[in-house]
Amino acid sequence: LRERARCSDDPQREAALLVNLATVHRRLGRPARALEDNTAAVAAYRRAGHLPGLALARTQLGGLLRDAGELARAEVELAAAAELRGRLGDAGGRALVRGTLGLVRARRGHPASALEDLVRAAAELDGDLQSAHGPLLAATIAEQRALLGRGELEAEDPGALGSAEPRVQLARGRAAIVGGALERASRLLRGAAEAARARGDRATAAEASFLLANGLRPPRVAARAEGEDAAPLVAEDRRLLELLLLPDGELDGEAGCELAEDLERRGRDDRACRLWLRLAAAGAAPLERAKRSRERCGAGAAPAELASLSRHLLGFPDPRPDDLELFDQPETLDPDDMDLLRLLELNHRLVRQEDQQSLLGTIVEEALAVTGAERGFLILEEDGILRLDVARDSSRGGLNDTDFEVSGSVIQRSLEQQRCLRISDASDDPLLGGAASVQALELRSVLCAPFPIDASLRGVIYLDNRLVRGAFDERAERLLGLLADQASLAIAQVRRREEIEQLNAELEQRIEVRETELEQARRNLSEAGLARPVGGLIGRGSAMEHAKRLIERVAPTELSVLVVGPSGSGKELAARALHDLSDRAAAAFVSENCAAMPAALAEAELFGVRRGAFTGAERDRPGLFERAEGGTLFLDEIGEMPMGLQAKLLRALETRAVRPVGGEELIPVDFRLVAATNRDLEVEVEAGTFRRDLLYRIRAIEIAMPPLAQCREDLPELVRHFLQLEAARSGSPKDITPAVLAQLVARDWPGNVRELRNEVQRLFALSGDVIDSPELIRPAARAGGAGLNRTLEELERTAILAALEQHGGDKRRAAAALGISRAKIYQRLKEWREEDGEA
Repeated sequence: LRERARCSDDPQREAALLVNLATVHRRLGRPARALEDNTAAVAAYRRAGHLPGLALARTQLGGLLRDAGELARAEVELAAAAELRGRLGDAGGRALVRGTLGLVRARRGHPASALEDLVRAAAELDGDLQSAHGPLLAATIAEQRALLGRGELEAEDPGALGSAEPRVQLARGRAAIVGGALERASRLLRGAAEAARARGDRATAAEASFLLANGLRPPRVAARAEGEDAAPLVAEDRRLLELLLLPDGELDGEAGCELAEDLERRGRDDRACRLWLRLAAAGAAPLERAKRSRERCGAGAAPAELASLSRHLLGFPDPRPDDLELFDQPETLDPDDMDLLRLLELNHRLVRQEDQQSLLGTIVEEALAVTGAERGFLILEEDGILRLDVARDSSRGGLNDTDFEVSGSVIQRSLEQQRCLRISDASDDPLLGGAASVQALELRSVLCAPFPIDASLRGVIYLDNRLVRGAFDERAERLLGLLADQASLAIAQVRRREEIEQLNAELEQRIEVRETELEQARRNLSEAGLARPVGGLIGRGSAMEHAKRLIERVAPTELSVLVVGPSGSGKELAARALHDLSDRAAAAFVSENCAAMPAALAEAELFGVRRGAFTGAERDRPGLFERAEGGTLFLDEIGEMPMGLQAKLLRALETRAVRPVGGEELIPVDFRLVAATNRDLEVEVEAGTFRRDLLYRIRAIEIAMPPLAQCREDLPELVRHFLQLEAARSGSPKDITPAVLAQLVARDWPGNVRELRNEVQRLFALSGDVIDSPELIRPAARAGGAGLNRTLEELERTAILAALEQHGGDKRRAAAALGISRAKIYQRLKEWREEDGEA
């Protein structure tokens, strides 16, 4: 399925295959693979513009994220899926997704907003959907009402115990715990555990087991639950309980803060709140963090309901009820200090967001929290087109489709003037009061802050209060302006990270294709009975024979080798020959072009990265040195390496150890270095762009690959070799007449062997059974001397190669002579290498 999806030219078909693949992985117990494929399916459906498929994929992705404990991201996906199903007129589907969204908000510890979704979904479901999902929604509604202290616990139905679905019994058991009916809770939880085990539902069985062991009375130790490995949230609850039970002197504040931050990032706000409170009681964190978390949990709750929720943050008897008294302590910080602390915490939250949608939601939620607004929106303008990305209500969380209206006049004015607008009563504003959008919305208080992101993208945070005149003061305006500045930086960072991830994915795909093509070429050679040339090098002339003899003598040694020669002369082929003829031939040959490595990522590419070293570093990744362990590392165009990196390369060569980016330990490495350049490194040393000590280290032996002009006697053999390769690839051998061969020998080859190979491939494609037309041979490339029938791409290639030859391979001088950027030359050379391969 993955191969069919990758090869599909139809993004809709690709997406459907990825959804099926994600389903297979989920059923086989591979949640990480399922999550990866479902995420790719969402992207493919979005590219295809197929809304029904996108709604399905986002619904499934929300479920996978919920199971993985990524509740904040799950909420974003499910809210988007519900909105899509509403736009498609699928009332039943929207109700079902809204119910799932309510369940996720319940697990986040947001009972008031969860109740609204659950009650609406239960009312909208009918028929088979009501029969299948109604009991779970009803049980969860009872649990959320119990958390808020709304009414008495409903009477137990003894006849329903054995027939209820395990998750329904579990939800009823949780409600009974909160309501103090512990005997009933015990019966329900035992029934849920037994029924779940019988169905193979290990996650539900693990949660029921955990509550039976820890939730019926204040626990003194954190008991492990059966099947915890299948329930990430249960394992996390046990770890949290262990921290809560530790005495103050044994509590690791740093580890506790790290867990609390992670709980907040993933959306487990009730657990984060309880842990922040424990840390505050131990003096390891400010009480403000706990109160902020409680604000998020209690959105939409009345004061008495918030007090009830505070007593039941864990959903079972609290092991340290005395900590809860801290919530009643007055603040000791002055307002300015509180604002500063809030902004610092906000910055920390923003930089931890992993995707743009989660980031935008966090920004709007924080804007509501710091200003006390009724509603909040984040609107982006890209290339002059406005789009609403996030809408939040302070009491309910998400907004209905009909609540999305905002004042376009206010937004346009804020964007045009690039300043924050604070309006006490929009209808009385002399410039805005007459606007149709203002009159239609009957706006009272509005606060709108713009922020730039890049040349084509900017946005606004738009807040309003339709009930209170003058709802926003100078402090709210100042805080929202600072938040908008933070939002600008955070969005730009996330966009860059997503671009890097996309480029990495494309690079991996291209590498996979190249490896497949290489393996196919080897099979073709074998099937055609063609022996691979010794060392991969063709030619019997004196210049090539000298290079081959030197390679054969040097290959068995451990000496570092510098291969020099003009572009296209076969330097990488010489490096491969050194590897193939050495004792390291069975290990890896790792090749990298220094000019193609982005400066910002070069160190990480060479030395590797440790998880968390920078934004986007989600796992340890070995560098080139580690990947070349036991083999050969080939660094092409080493003269292009930045000076700062040269020093680190020199140290790695001297110590035979590397330190990954973000790591503390030195990792021993065993490799043989072969470097190549088409530049005169002695000249670069004198110019101060290359280290002399590094030159000495990499040039223990220097091998010069001759230009084709010095190997003219080898041309016939090279031509026949390339013809054999083409015949093996196409399955139809072709001969070449002496006249054509003589003209190829007589022609100049400024692009050396690479240019010769390209020309032979071209003649092979344009000729019949015999290559017999000398007029098909193109004239030698010369800058400014192109023939009349050349394409623009050919002219560009001719000009760049000629300029590089004229300036001895120096890309700076070549770019200046052509009036283009050096980056353009790097880009074109990279493209041509990928198209042609190194000869």
